[in-house]
Amino acid sequence: MSDCLIGTATIDAGLNTISLSHDLQVLLDAEDRTNLGDYIDFRQIDFFRNTLENLAVGEHTMICVQLQQADGPLRWSLALVYAIESGGDRLFKITFQDPSSLEQIAEDSALDPGTGLLNKKAITELAKLRMQEHPDELSYLCIVNIDNFRELNERFGHLFGDEVLLKVVEVIRASIRNKATAGRIGADEFLIITEGIETKEDLRTMLRDIRTGVADYYREQLEGDLYPTTSIGAVLFPLHAATYEDAFYVADRMLYRAKEKGKDRYIIYVPELHGDVLHSQEIPDFRTRSVRVVDRTTLFFRLIDELLCNGTMTFPGALALVAANFGLDELYIFYGNRNRSAYGFISDRVREIRETFSGQDAASELPYADGPAVEQRMDYRGICIFEDVGALRTTDPEAFAFLHSRGFRSVLLYRMSDVKDGYAVFYRKTAFPRRTAAVDMADLTKIAKIFEASLKRR
Repeated sequence: MSDCLIGTATIDAGLNTISLSHDLQVLLDAEDRTNLGDYIDFRQIDFFRNTLENLAVGEHTMICVQLQQADGPLRWSLALVYAIESGGDRLFKITFQDPSSLEQIAEDSALDPGTGLLNKKAITELAKLRMQEHPDELSYLCIVNIDNFRELNERFGHLFGDEVLLKVVEVIRASIRNKATAGRIGADEFLIITEGIETKEDLRTMLRDIRTGVADYYREQLEGDLYPTTSIGAVLFPLHAATYEDAFYVADRMLYRAKEKGKDRYIIYVPELHGDVLHSQEIPDFRTRSVRVVDRTTLFFRLIDELLCNGTMTFPGALALVAANFGLDELYIFYGNRNRSAYGFISDRVREIRETFSGQDAASELPYADGPAVEQRMDYRGICIFEDVGALRTTDPEAFAFLHSRGFRSVLLYRMSDVKDGYAVFYRKTAFPRRTAAVDMADLTKIAKIFEASLKRR
């Protein structure tokens, strides 16, 4: 068995297995003619069944599920599901793969198989290389997002969604010609780096061609208010952003400002008009400052699918989502520099569980990571938990001073093994609820590992 392949199964609509590969039988300690539902996390069974019910013969999909291994722990896997017909019955052939397989697939080719554009890894590396090798040449970084894409898929089906995707790609190709390079960085999102555009007016012409080309085509094709349009954010390098990371961040914020203003428009960053975006307190991954609380299963699915697998969720957005669902006050991700966090989120003070949750971006340092308290409590997984910061008063005065001065009562720190100086830190200004503390700590540990895997991919 390869490192990526976990095993295969063929099942019917009732989840009864027709066959299981030997590898999967060993992993689950299962036999043919058993029910696969017995080996899937019970919280995901309904979601898994509904996915199969909505899959027509000839269609396929990919979902994330947790399998119950024979030795006890649950294991995340990607289930690649194909609906087939056999003897008049609808059956499902499933290939279970390790989530890290997506990284290998992305590395095998520079092209996105769905559109023929450069894939996320290739367009990102090209943009970074251009900025590094030509630091004095002006170029624009643009992010294009298809408006209403999910709603259109739900109303008209995924085949129509695929048609929209290809039409948008056709318009982008025609609009950029030989003056820019485009790649796909998400399910409905594209990155463009210009090479021969030096003035804002030339850029406006290109972006206007993309916007009107999509909107005008579908306005005539579809009746009603729901039809595909595009929202675009752009920034000028190196004048308004000195690195690729800064350029992407600013363009991403301009994109979401375009969304907030009603979609179907482009916004080019202008410091005098938009202010110091790099150091403002916006949350770029959400169209409002409020985040809705979801159940834990949905949370894990979203983080794996949107943050780890397809990159449509940003880290600030992921931190806000985690904070909302765990009642956290502050969260930080560090990599490469413990003196300043790479990503951070500070919430409005949590008084009680609410329908919505809001907050703002933040930054922090991590001065106590090598201190005696962390070293004593760090387990083999890289997890260090302070259930009561007050206990550090004598054992690690420096850690106590830092945490106490910020009002923190309980902390979970995860040290990443595959990311240099990588940490995920979760803070509460109250203790974790006694009834759910163990479950919360275990779930936050899983989330920290998702953050680590996402950093490795980026």
